[in-house]
Amino acid sequence: MPYRKEGSQNWYITWTDGGIQRTRSSRTTDYTEAKRLENALRSRQQYQPVAETKSIEAVLGALLKARPTEKNGFSAKPLLLHFGGLMIEEITPDKITLYKQSRGVSDSTLNKELGLLRTAIRYCNQEMGWNLPEVTKGRIPRENKGRIRWITKDEGVRLIESVTKRAPYLQDFIVLALNTGMRKGELLSLTWQRVDLFNRVIHFDPKDHKSRTYAAVPLNNTAHSLLTALLKGAKGDYVIHRNSGEPVGDIRKGFRLACERAGIDNFTPHDLRHTCASWLAQAGVPIITIKEIMRHSDITTTMRYAHLAPKDLAAGVGMLDTAVKLPYSSARTCPNTA
Repeated sequence: MPYRKEGSQNWYITWTDGGIQRTRSSRTTDYTEAKRLENALRSRQQYQPVAETKSIEAVLGALLKARPTEKNGFSAKPLLLHFGGLMIEEITPDKITLYKQSRGVSDSTLNKELGLLRTAIRYCNQEMGWNLPEVTKGRIPRENKGRIRWITKDEGVRLIESVTKRAPYLQDFIVLALNTGMRKGELLSLTWQRVDLFNRVIHFDPKDHKSRTYAAVPLNNTAHSLLTALLKGAKGDYVIHRNSGEPVGDIRKGFRLACERAGIDNFTPHDLRHTCASWLAQAGVPIITIKEIMRHSDITTTMRYAHLAPKDLAAGVGMLDTAVKLPYSSARTCPNTA
């Protein structure tokens, strides 16, 4: 008979296999479904789970409750507007194709939105024991990983100067992003508790950033001076805050207008992170060091910036000039070995 363990909402089942009693989670909160699985295992019959019927609102709502991030909320909104009222199994390939055509956005944006739906379905199946079909399988466009948008230092100065006096926090955000490489969400949620001015680092707990590991972001003189000045006028827990002391929820509109005034096209807040890494590469900072500063989990991600340091590459192959002394200067003077 199915039973529950303390701290788990799923039912556990038992059966005998070759004289050995076995126990496992049924991965479902439905007692009837758990009993069906247990009976199937006991009678050695093939188990066919009953498909769940859940609305897209219930599925996305479950994920957003568990992971209430600003990014997830933005990606969920167009999905709910388009597929609202439909059950997950009613979201057919044709309807997903229509969604991609009607959205009129880049593959990158579609990747994030449909990827969120895929993540929500998998979350509900794994954590809530639902048996939902993966309707997005094979329907998520491949994102072009080759795009790296960065600006020059002159453009960076223009962007900072283009921020209006009504939004001084946006200027602080841009300066810190360019000098630390931190992500938008990391900066907007940054509290003074994690800023260590004495040791010149910003500390990250696993829950605080994408890599889900302990990490520290070093502070250069520019970032350190700005944070020191901001601390003197701090009005709350958040480093980036409005005049009232409240945290800043979104900067997209102000950032877009600042880019327009600075004459910078096709540039997003996340591109400030790309710019930081690009400037490091151009300054001759080793790729492995850039990886640690940017907190990339894979060196492959950092290697996208290697082409921005051609002088270092030339210096690297130049080391071979003294590594091997050839007995001739070119093929034309190669001794006849025939």
